[in-house]
Amino acid sequence: MRHARGLILLLVMGLLALGAAPAAAQPACGEVLTQNTTLTADLTCQETALVIGAPGITVDLGGYGVTSFDDAVIVNEGHDDVTIRNGEVHSNADSIRLIGVSGNVLRDIDAEGLIKGIVIEDSHHNRIVSNQIRTIPLTVVGSDHNVIARNTILGFEGYLGISDSNYNRIVDNIVWVGRSSAFGIDGGSHHNQLRRNAFINDSYNVISVREANDNKFVGNAIGSSRQPYGVAGDIQSSSRNVFADNDIFGVTQGLRLLSGDANVFRGNDLSGVPATPGWVYPSWMDPSPVADGIPIAAGATGTLLRDNVVRGFADDGIDVDAPGTRLKANSANDNGDLGIEAVPGVTDLGGNTASGNGNPLQCTNVAC
Repeated sequence: MRHARGLILLLVMGLLALGAAPAAAQPACGEVLTQNTTLTADLTCQETALVIGAPGITVDLGGYGVTSFDDAVIVNEGHDDVTIRNGEVHSNADSIRLIGVSGNVLRDIDAEGLIKGIVIEDSHHNRIVSNQIRTIPLTVVGSDHNVIARNTILGFEGYLGISDSNYNRIVDNIVWVGRSSAFGIDGGSHHNQLRRNAFINDSYNVISVREANDNKFVGNAIGSSRQPYGVAGDIQSSSRNVFADNDIFGVTQGLRLLSGDANVFRGNDLSGVPATPGWVYPSWMDPSPVADGIPIAAGATGTLLRDNVVRGFADDGIDVDAPGTRLKANSANDNGDLGIEAVPGVTDLGGNTASGNGNPLQCTNVAC
């Protein structure tokens, strides 16, 4: 009986061995990978280093570095359920390019390069997690239902951008960059969720929202890392977005809404600082920021402001130029001019307070 069991065990092990896909040897530059591959050394190439050529495979960089001087380091066009992990990529062009794929996982990659970065295009239901990206952007274009989580994006040209992409989850990322925006969402990107991220830059707009509806910005830290001359959030032509429980700090202007309908600002904490003396805003920042905490321009409709705390801005804490805006239980203290400056026609839902502001009126057209 024992002999029979031993023969059965050997037979089963043999069948499993025949069915397993062995890992490929160290690839050459430009190689098309069709099976599981683990690098055993660094790989330096002039053109594209590695091309994914089959679905369902894992490319493990083995902790080594892969470099391409003139093209993308790793390219996957059209192959689903691929995992790329555990190593460094360096390029003067795209670091990793995923186009027309689903079920891919990009994990534990240290990416560095010039200008271009990691590109996710026309790709859905992928996971981009726990990567470190330096001096280059991570851009998502025409891609839905992806998870972008626990990534760190650093450096002068770092950036996280979402365009024409819906139902993505962007959570627990750190984006700490130079003079470019830390985060931008535009081009018809809707129903995305941004939660518990840190978006920090040195100047200009920290986050930018353009033509993007029904998105939720919840529990994020948004601010400047040094003496600033910009805006925490610039929002235009965007509707039904929710900005809730965000921590805004170290900026001359907070969350600026220029146009859009039925946006909600709820439970945000905003702390302003003086602008850099003598600074002149560049011409492309149109309109130039005014030192208010939450300015609501006349072009915005149906906005709700409630339970926000706004303090320390050089002009007004909350400045509402749009009749029909609703205000409830906001607190605006220690700002340079008014706590809340509102035009006639706003809806005062009660509970708003203001104290210690430079203008003795404290508020106009709402009770404080």
